Amino acid sequence: KEGKLGVEGMTKDIILELRSKSGLSQEELAEKVFVTRQAVSRWESGGYPDIQLVPSIASFFGVTTDDLFGLNNTEKEKRLAEIRAKIKELNEWGDSNEDTITEARVWMAEFPGEAGVVEHLANELCRNYMWDGKQKEGPLKEAEKLYLTLYDTADDTEYRNSILEKLAALYSSGALFEDGFMTSPFLAFHVSGGTTEAVIATPR
Repeated sequence: KEGKLGVEGMTKDIILELRSKSGLSQEELAEKVFVTRQAVSRWESGGYPDIQLVPSIASFFGVTTDDLFGLNNTEKEKRLAEIRAKIKELNEWGDSNEDTITEARVWMAEFPGEAGVVEHLANELCRNYMWDGKQKEGPLKEAEKLYLTLYDTADDTEYRNSILEKLAALYSSGALFEDGFMTSPFLAFHVSGGTTEAVIATPR
């Protein structure tokens, strides 16, 4: 998939260049970022770092994630436009699976401050893990954290309200309840008799 893999070549060359300029062997870099030498070798041969490692790798070398992906301002705008178009396409088709979650993580690593990209990852986690039979607390807590960050950093009231609606849907699913009761920063919910009930609203 071009949208997912389009920056890999640039990343492998940049990691190799940064390592060489730092005078580090593959083994030494591996020790610094807590991976194996084989992992570094894969990155420099065209493999892709675990997306959760990208910020750490960039921080170690003292560069931004944009630098690591080889994006200047023009390329960054083009890449963001491509990602937005892909998100729109995914939303229209309703496709959602482990691959789309992995893709969403790649995009968020590239644009961690872009609200639409962050929200897309949260949405993908909820689509995959919020429903009966597929519920997983870990990914849903991650989605909750992303939604809360978006709510806290958004200036637009309408957008904040849309995020609250998604949080309410997440909490109403019952997936994050412990012992039948859970309190969010906004709403307290109680599960009784197989139903979910909002007990009290506590908006900020």
